[in-house]
Amino acid sequence: MGRKLFTFVGTFVFLTTTFTATSGTGEVIDRIVATVNGHIILLSDWEDSLRYEAFSSGRPLDRMTADDRKSALDHLIDQELLREQLKDSDVLHPSSEDVAQRVVEIRKQYPEAETELGWRRLIDSHRLSEDYREELLPQLRQSGAQNVPLAEVTAKIKELLTQKKISQLLTAWLQDLRAGSEIRAEALAAGSGGRSQ
Repeated sequence: MGRKLFTFVGTFVFLTTTFTATSGTGEVIDRIVATVNGHIILLSDWEDSLRYEAFSSGRPLDRMTADDRKSALDHLIDQELLREQLKDSDVLHPSSEDVAQRVVEIRKQYPEAETELGWRRLIDSHRLSEDYREELLPQLRQSGAQNVPLAEVTAKIKELLTQKKISQLLTAWLQDLRAGSEIRAEALAAGSGGRSQ
């Protein structure tokens, strides 16, 4: 009995001493740099994002500016907002029938859109000729290039318009998400950007 008690007390004292000695010397492994609706963004995530931005832009990591750092954190915040939206994506998708019904309602407003070919021509001619006249031709004239017939650049204009519209819609949507979210990014306010231990 005495031997068991001695072993128990010895082990207890050893463990207590070990835990007490190491408890004040803990190492910071990671820090929280922002929260988005209660979800955390860690310093290591931010640093990974910065490394990716530096790599993709062909710049050394030590040349990343404060604006680059802010932009990288903003991208992480936007990604978290989009992740949240994906979780609730069932609510955002109308059924195929709802979309088809809405298109029928819109087409009824235009007599030339009775046929599918007429509908496509109406959409394409309005959008492309307007952008061709208002955006592309002035840019060509400014650069000293010759006017290019609309038919030659139709495919390129469609692609550029699609990209432009997607960017505008995504930017507006993210701004709305940010406005309705609780975002705390103290790392930017404190001027922190690297590991400080």
